[in-house]
Amino acid sequence: MERQLKYYSITRFIIFLIFLFSCRKDINISLLRKPQLVLHGYVAVGEPFTVTISRPTDPAIPDSLLPLKNAWVTLNENGVFKDSLLFNAQQKKYVSRSAKAEYGKTYTILAGAHGYPAAEAVATAPEPVPTVAIEHKVKSRITDYGEFLDDVTFSIQDPAGVNNYYIAALYPSDHFYPRLFCVYSTDPVIDRPNAEVLPSSINICINAKGILFNDQSFNGSLKKITISAWPKALETIKDSTGVYKPYLKKYTISKDFYKYFKHISSQDFELGIPYSYIPAIDIGNVTNGYGLFTIYSVTTDSLP
Repeated sequence: MERQLKYYSITRFIIFLIFLFSCRKDINISLLRKPQLVLHGYVAVGEPFTVTISRPTDPAIPDSLLPLKNAWVTLNENGVFKDSLLFNAQQKKYVSRSAKAEYGKTYTILAGAHGYPAAEAVATAPEPVPTVAIEHKVKSRITDYGEFLDDVTFSIQDPAGVNNYYIAALYPSDHFYPRLFCVYSTDPVIDRPNAEVLPSSINICINAKGILFNDQSFNGSLKKITISAWPKALETIKDSTGVYKPYLKKYTISKDFYKYFKHISSQDFELGIPYSYIPAIDIGNVTNGYGLFTIYSVTTDSLP
């Protein structure tokens, strides 16, 4: 009898365990991140330093921004204090009083506000890489849908021994409307976040203002890149006020900017959301904060 009671007790205990674990519900508890500032600064060589300082509204989405007006922001150049940035109420940004970015120099932004740890970001101003030549061939190819495209071919002499990163942007004449949204290319050097590495046709849209590439495959060499676009957008416009040509801008950027731009392009091109509102928890270059501080150089070439 005692053995039967013992067996019965063990059986009840096993059934209880089975019931307990079969009804288990997993609950994930999100641990809040320590509050940190969001810093965004995109500075062209030769221009004043301009940055936004904000606080995130959601710890999981640090770039859902609320601008801060009472932060302090300082700028160092090659490790030496250079300037203080003051809040501009109209721009809602912090702007340097006199300092401008210069080629080859390294700049450090330090920013802080009450209740937040001091954020820091470092960027070096890159040398520009000029365009060697640029060509424009009208209606030089046809898409799979029977539509004509113009070809724009530009060439650069990439500096040897340095890892260079670029963004190109093709613009129609300033008097042209509507805007140019898509360009096309089969050149494998162009980074395509939303497409295969080697497209099989000319029909895959690339953001006309975000033609991203680096010199990994042509370091130190002369490189030609061909992009194609809607012919109407690349027409030269003449009127009583003057002659207006389409043009190409080429940005020499940092590796941090390249990675950041590639990430936000892959996230948001179809949605059209402004780049500065993309979450930046695991990308960017801000220590004790979120976002990106970068300096870039730019060259502009009109199409012939």
